[in-house]
Amino acid sequence: MSDRNVRSVPCRMQLIHMDCNKFNGCLRQIELMHPSGANEQIIMQCANVLFTQIKGYEDGFKFDHVWSILKEYLEVQAQAQSHIGVSSDLDENMREYPNSPNSSTPPFTVNLSDDNNFGGSSSS
Repeated sequence: MSDRNVRSVPCRMQLIHMDCNKFNGCLRQIELMHPSGANEQIIMQCANVLFTQIKGYEDGFKFDHVWSILKEYLEVQAQAQSHIGVSSDLDENMREYPNSPNSSTPPFTVNLSDDNNFGGSSSS
């Protein structure tokens, strides 16, 4: 497989992902309006109209054929981002104790040369 093909697939997926994120934002705006009597098809049509108002997307959403797959992925991704505070705390611990096997605790060493030391000692 040529180098161009290897790079083009991730690039294309990135473009599809970006458009789906924009469409998802339009869809959420319509859903938050709680339109009375609107079914999923009407909400999708309204979201597409809203999407066409974005500069550069006047032709509408072009990925209806993959939307049913990617909408679930976007929901999972949004849930993961809502828990980003937890991972930020872990990242902070990794910076504080970069050599620790468990990022939430300081490094721990055992002194095997001392017969009186049955525990361990913190290296900090």
